[in-house]
Amino acid sequence: MNAFKKWLALFVLSFGYASMFTLPYAKYVFYDPMMTALQCTNFELGAMVSVYVTIGIFTFIPGGWVADRFPARTTISVSLVAQGLLTTWFGINMTMKVGWIVWVAFAFTNCFAYWAAALKGVRLLGDKNDQGKMYGFFEAGYGLSTVVISFIALGIFGRYMDPVAGFRMVVFIYSGFSILAGILTWLLYEEYMVETNEDKPVVGLKDVIFVLKQPIVWLIALVIMTTYGLYVGQTYLTPYLTAVVGITVTFSGALAIIRTYGVKLLGGPVGGFIADKWKSPCRVLTIGYIFIIVMLFIFLNLPAKPSLGVVIVLMLLVAFVGAGMKGIMWSTVEESKVPRYYTGLAIGTASIIGYLADIVLGPLFGYWLDTYGNNGYNFMFAFLIAISVVGLAAALGILKLKKTAFSNITANVTTNVDTKM
Repeated sequence: MNAFKKWLALFVLSFGYASMFTLPYAKYVFYDPMMTALQCTNFELGAMVSVYVTIGIFTFIPGGWVADRFPARTTISVSLVAQGLLTTWFGINMTMKVGWIVWVAFAFTNCFAYWAAALKGVRLLGDKNDQGKMYGFFEAGYGLSTVVISFIALGIFGRYMDPVAGFRMVVFIYSGFSILAGILTWLLYEEYMVETNEDKPVVGLKDVIFVLKQPIVWLIALVIMTTYGLYVGQTYLTPYLTAVVGITVTFSGALAIIRTYGVKLLGGPVGGFIADKWKSPCRVLTIGYIFIIVMLFIFLNLPAKPSLGVVIVLMLLVAFVGAGMKGIMWSTVEESKVPRYYTGLAIGTASIIGYLADIVLGPLFGYWLDTYGNNGYNFMFAFLIAISVVGLAAALGILKLKKTAFSNITANVTTNVDTKM
């Protein structure tokens, strides 16, 4: 695969990833229009997303197994088109009953095999020397695609006087992007496996047990959980700026866009380049965790009315380092020497623990803020320091175990070749 085709395929994966998650999390952009269209309560809208995420978590391991048995190109393309068709149905029948069916189905179109296949697809585009860049630019492409899709959707929504009609058209736009991404993936993505076909066994159920027994896979899961947890925690800097620093909602929102998307476009690739230069994503992550811990300690010791300039600088530094860490966190799979035919299983297993932050942190931080007011941010910063320490320990553990983690792979592969399932 030549360089141009490889980078084009990587962008297609990023574009598909962004397209896949626009409607499931549409309430973050179109909260009020979505409530009006569905005629639902705040609780019902929140519960619909929570159920989708919860079901999705339970699909990660079987989905990873499927992702290892079928070509990534096929799995990704079929999942994206299926998501587009579901989205179209929701747009035609926009009721709460249909919404529940569609959001439960989303757990199978985008959390099941697609999730592991997409992340595996990124890994298969590069060799062991450029995994950092692959995942770093994948993260940047995802951020850029999300911005473009969101602005197109907002522009179209703004042309309608009726918010329900506007949101319905947004849903159809999301559907079109998803189907387009599926078609482009089929046409432009080409897998590049380092292992030969002879080296690649058909992954069976015994392999699931084998991968689950590997301690390094669970260390990868802790790295994902803590890195992603820091990313989720950063979103609370938006209300922190209004409640503690005292700036306007508009200004805080503008800073949130810069923090969430602008910094990601730079932080992901930079983190990837450094990881490849050092030939160790985990070494970069250890430095990142230490830096974040120091920054959070500073946040904890700021005065009651901190300087806006100081907070903005601290926030952007945390966001930049966090974006770099999030961009390379999945390249720990390569550093851990997970065989490529087990990539889906490893990603699926790690994702179960890794994305619990999506379910736990929101209610937990919300409870602290509801109960303790602005003092709740101190609990939040202390908690993020604690998970950073856990992440640091996990990254150091991977560095220690990576040379021997899959040394017993030969016997297992031989067994699987003889007893394919």
